[in-house]
Amino acid sequence: MTGYPAYGNTERTLENLRAALAGANSEAKLKIEKLIADLEAIKNNRTFMRTQKAEKVTENTVRNSLELINDPNDPEKISVLESDIAFLVEKVKTMVIRMT
Repeated sequence: MTGYPAYGNTERTLENLRAALAGANSEAKLKIEKLIADLEAIKNNRTFMRTQKAEKVTENTVRNSLELINDPNDPEKISVLESDIAFLVEKVKTMVIRMT
């Protein structure tokens, strides 16, 4: 799976989110835990996660999650990550449904 950039980006995002989790307050911690759970569920997807769109979105998630490490309670960064990860989850679900 390492041949596609979205897979590596997803792993880096997960690492960054786990690092940010350590310094987050209770509300932010819950949101970050949900982001981690959502991303864990789709990280090895063999359909959408191989696309260029997934690569672009995951590049943004890496950048935003890295910034979240410095300020784990930043609601703006958490909101952007929630939006991007929700997009990825929806696209993976849609693509899986189309293939079945």
